[in-house]
Amino acid sequence: MYSSRYFAHVNINTADYDRAEQFYADVLGLSSLGPTSANRPQDGTPFGLAGQELGWRGGFLADERGLKGPVLDILEWTAPATAPSPAEEDGAPGLRAVGFAVASLETVTAALESYQRPVQRARLTVGEAVTEIVLSTDLDGTRLELREAQPAPRYEYNRLLTRDLAASRAFYGDVLHLICEPPQAYRVEVDGAVLESGTTVRAYLDGQSAKFWLNLTQPDDPAAMPVSSRKGNTAGLFRMALLSDDIDASYADLVKGLPSAQPPVDVHVGAEYVPVKALFFQDPDGTVVEYLVGMWAS
Repeated sequence: MYSSRYFAHVNINTADYDRAEQFYADVLGLSSLGPTSANRPQDGTPFGLAGQELGWRGGFLADERGLKGPVLDILEWTAPATAPSPAEEDGAPGLRAVGFAVASLETVTAALESYQRPVQRARLTVGEAVTEIVLSTDLDGTRLELREAQPAPRYEYNRLLTRDLAASRAFYGDVLHLICEPPQAYRVEVDGAVLESGTTVRAYLDGQSAKFWLNLTQPDDPAAMPVSSRKGNTAGLFRMALLSDDIDASYADLVKGLPSAQPPVDVHVGAEYVPVKALFFQDPDGTVVEYLVGMWAS
């Protein structure tokens, strides 16, 4: 069995990289680790854009852990340009939100309001645990879930919506070898009214339960979820990546549980970097997951 070293990043597509970088610096205190760009045309197949050659500019944004923690991979697409996210994507299966610990909900609320972002003070109940949170979005509509905790600021989790929690839990547990906790009831309330509810499973790499995790969440009525039309250049969340020490070992292990997985490819992220060996595949709900290696070699 091959297990990833840790979560590397989540990809957030933006219409304006410079504006997005400033937003995450001002609101969440994230720092840039340097720019990336497609320094040669890239095959669009792994991004749901088969038959197209891709181009982008972007960068990695990190909390105080830098490269020792997961980062945000912010991309402004240039070929094709970043496409707006349809309204129905908000409830579609796949990546739903990114979660952060912040030092003060009042301070982060003021920062969000300075950017004219919507803010909802909410109560999140998972099992018996109740947490006061803030729900908002970044400038491209990516949902942010914020709680008050230390250390802060810290990028803590990705929330994924699923039609079939049992299938999602089996995939992340049996195929990707994450530890999956027992399912728990999930509910978000705003001003006493239930905004959303369902069942959720917390999943993480062995020994890393406090470092980063996934919240696999099935709503109460999964049959009512719309069909996703998301492509690699759609604004907002698209894919997430795990760091591999051995991409060939990752691939050999992956095809045991996912025979349709395609071999690794080279991704070119800038003239100052060596090509990144990456392995793209999809979970049961179509979320693009990536194993990558060699990300920070120069």
